[in-house]
This record gives sequence, structure tokens and C-alpha cells, in this order.
Amino acid sequence: MKKYLSDNCKLFFFSDETEVVRDADVTVGASDILFQSWSGIYLCDELADEMLNIVEQVHRTTLNQTMNESVSWKAWVSIMKFLHVFIFSNIHVCGKQKRPEIVRRMVFNAICHTQLEVRREAADCLTALIHCGFHSITSCYIKELFELTNHEILCKRHGAVLALSAVIRAFPFTIPRLVFDMIPKYCQLGISRDSLTRNTVTETLRSFLRTHHDKMIEMDEKDVIEKLLLLIQNVISPNYYV
Repeated sequence: MKKYLSDNCKLFFFSDETEVVRDADVTVGASDILFQSWSGIYLCDELADEMLNIVEQVHRTTLNQTMNESVSWKAWVSIMKFLHVFIFSNIHVCGKQKRPEIVRRMVFNAICHTQLEVRREAADCLTALIHCGFHSITSCYIKELFELTNHEILCKRHGAVLALSAVIRAFPFTIPRLVFDMIPKYCQLGISRDSLTRNTVTETLRSFLRTHHDKMIEMDEKDVIEKLLLLIQNVISPNYYV
């Protein structure tokens, strides 16, 4: 079982960047096994560890290749897609022992990746992990992300913005106090010189407003809500950057 799992994981993750797999049918079959079967079934502790160990091994390999091989980012995208479904389907098993730490480390590395596609996929994965309760949110975590938005390296700055966006998007039915309190500071990122940051903030706030506008109007803190809505409207206005 372990050998079968290991072989199929490696077939899929490295199919885009090595010559191990040349047969497209084998690649598609390995993909189906991962995303339709393995990622969605309930696993025991031993098999969950085996799955995460293999994924982390691929993650470490591509981490060392990122600066030298432009195609290695595709393996990162595959890892994030896999973790998205795998953790969501096995949240109780994956929440034990050191597994959450392993997953958080991989997602954080991916969300700060130099390739935009990897960062976006990692942000989607992070949104799902927060939404299902696997990744807890604290004021310290949000503070660290805001501090990272000032990093001198663009991919790290943008990764922090995407992580903040993931926090906001992770609650489609409620507005936790932590999210409510971070919105004004998040809006300030809308005046960033980075077009990636501006676009991410604008898109996130538009989504937030579409989802929560009616709920916000019904809240008791009328003055606070009006100021917050004004801040959001200023950022998402088409004329804001003219």
C-alpha cells in the first residue's frame, strides 16, 4: 500500500518537470488517484503520516529547485490542490500530533512563492483550512501578516496580502470580530504602489461587500459601519487610482 501510494504521488507531482513520466494516460491516472480517491477518503493515523511525509518530501525537493528551474512551481500548485481536499476530508486525523505544523509550513512557503500561480493556489488552500477550522486565527497571526506586507521582497509582501485576503474570505456567513477589526487596516493596503497588492485588495473587498453588505447594515454599530463602508467604497471605486 505504501509503495503504491508513494509511486503514484511521485508520478503526479513530478510529471511536469522530469522525464520519469512520458505517458499522458499514466499522468492522468495518477492525478485521478490523488484528487478523486486518496485526497477524499478517510485515512488512519499511519496512512495520514505516510501521505504527508511524501507530500512534504516533494515540497522540500521543489523548494531547493525553485530558484533554478522555472517549471518546478507546477509541483507546488499540485501540492496545494491536493492539501486543499486532503485536509478538508480528513480534518480530525490531520489535526493530531505534528501534522498541523507540517501543513501550515508548506502553505506558508507556497503563499510566499516567487510564482504568482503558486501564491494564489496557496491562498485558496489557506481559505479552506481556515473555513473548516483546521487553521486557527489569532490577533498575533494577523499582526504578523500585516508586518510582512512591508517586506522588501515583492512575493513575500503579496503573499502576506493574499493570506490576509484568505482570512477575510474564509467566513462567508459571519463576520468574526477579528475580521471586522482588521478591515480598516486592510483597506490601507489599497493605496500600495504594487499593482498586485492593489488588485488583490480591491477584489477581496468587493467580494466581502457583496457577501456581507446586508448583514453589516443590520448591525447595531451604525456609525462604525458607515465609516467602514465608506473606506471600502473608496478602495473599490473605479476612480480611486486615477
